[in-house]
Amino acid sequence: MSNSHVHAARQWRRYVPQVLVAITVTALLAWIAAGIWWDTPRAWATLLTDFLFLSSLSAGLVVWPAIVLVSRGNWMGSTQRTALAGVVLLPVCVLMLLVLILGARYWAPWLGHSLPNSWWLDARFLFPRDVIALMAFSGLAWWFARDMKRGRQPRKLAA
Repeated sequence: MSNSHVHAARQWRRYVPQVLVAITVTALLAWIAAGIWWDTPRAWATLLTDFLFLSSLSAGLVVWPAIVLVSRGNWMGSTQRTALAGVVLLPVCVLMLLVLILGARYWAPWLGHSLPNSWWLDARFLFPRDVIALMAFSGLAWWFARDMKRGRQPRKLAA
């Protein structure tokens, strides 16, 4: 690869964070506009779907190296670093969950209805439970990813 190609790649890489921020801000503004002026239930359904997708993706990416570690696998190699990068999505997922809680009346049809044996879906129990569970998982995932990045393999704690 010539020097001009290397220089062009470095120049392009310098703008990636700014482009990602611009895309994120544009998507956020589009979601807010859709929720206010167009189809409010669909906007909340989209956020719920995005939350379910991103939280599952980030959890799977972080848990997979732990599974390989517990099963004493050593074949993961450089993909482990890529998988552990999924931990950066977890704070976004926590934020999305908090926003979803604020707009629960738009996407949770069972709220406000008294159903028999519905204590599990009662908002006073459901939302704190979900926030605590997601924050606990996020903390453990950050701890695990940090230790793996530092070269420490928490075998005793993982097993």
